[in-house]
Amino acid sequence: GAVAYDAGLQHIYRGLVFSGAITEGVLYPRWVQFFQFGLGSPIFTFQGPLPYYAMDVLYRLGVPHPIGWRLLIAAGLLAAAAGAYLLVRDLTRQRWPAVLAAVAYLYAPYVLRNALERGSNEAYSMFLYPWVLWALLWLARRPSAGRFIAATLLWAACIGAHVLGPLMLAPVAGLAGLLLAWRYRTAAPVLALLAGGLLTAFIWAPMARSPAVTIT
Repeated sequence: GAVAYDAGLQHIYRGLVFSGAITEGVLYPRWVQFFQFGLGSPIFTFQGPLPYYAMDVLYRLGVPHPIGWRLLIAAGLLAAAAGAYLLVRDLTRQRWPAVLAAVAYLYAPYVLRNALERGSNEAYSMFLYPWVLWALLWLARRPSAGRFIAATLLWAACIGAHVLGPLMLAPVAGLAGLLLAWRYRTAAPVLALLAGGLLTAFIWAPMARSPAVTIT
């Protein structure tokens, strides 16, 4: 598997192949022939595509894949801390608890392990956990079309980043959505979660029809 923050044994290599498939005209590659000694692999059917699309965008802008991966990890860690800060700040209305929450989430062992040791795309889903919960709270307090779209897209991005990452958040997000719906008398948070799931059905639905595999 991938080791350390540059994920050179796995995800950067996959990113190169992903970009190559896009260059050849396959805008969403699910199967690539280059893997498995030319026999092909459905790797991108089971691996969330968003990190690879992000690396490809940076690549098109002139940033090599190894540097692009590192930039994405660095930006993700900053985003995770900012999201945890906003979530706790909105919940407590106080700054210092929010700062402590941001630092605690940033240095959470599993977050750091995924980002800097395993080099797993699961980290990108985890970077968005606080943002998803914050967006549900933000939406519940003042429902609007813009806030609904933002909450939907954040949940969709969490799903699109990794296979297992969103599954760990789903029970918490679902419970939070139900509690917020009861507290603020609006179904908007629950509907945003449903909309995000439906929006990404083209990513996760093929997995349900395929044999189980282990993807890191």
